[in-house]
Amino acid sequence: MSALRQLSNPARSTKPSRGRPQVKPVRRAKTTPQQRQRQQQERHRIFAIEASLKIGVNAVIAGVALMTLFKVIPHRVSQQQKLQELQTEVKVTEKRVNHLKTDFNRAFDSGQERQIAQEQTHFVDPNRTPIVWLNRKNQATAQLPD
Repeated sequence: MSALRQLSNPARSTKPSRGRPQVKPVRRAKTTPQQRQRQQQERHRIFAIEASLKIGVNAVIAGVALMTLFKVIPHRVSQQQKLQELQTEVKVTEKRVNHLKTDFNRAFDSGQERQIAQEQTHFVDPNRTPIVWLNRKNQATAQLPD
């Protein structure tokens, strides 16, 4: 029975296992001061390259941002001028609209019919007497027309 146990136990079998091969730890040779110095120089060189690349990428991004600003600023100035022109036109139009509104309301006011007719057609109310003023240099008194 002990023989059966040995055969059934895969850890004790003589066949190589299909799992991970066993690797014996390799001892590293001690590094010399020159090797350490070369490794440190290599690390420093890699860090310097990385920092240079970061600075270069940031410089490119900053350059693109400046170019964009130089293109956008004149466009913004022209847009501001157009806006100012439009605002001026709006103010003028608002004044005109307000004037037209008052004229419209006045046209339908029954109390001002005679005044409007007089303004537009030079109609003179028969009950009114026109007065003509003369210069004092020409005549000393005002006269009523016949």
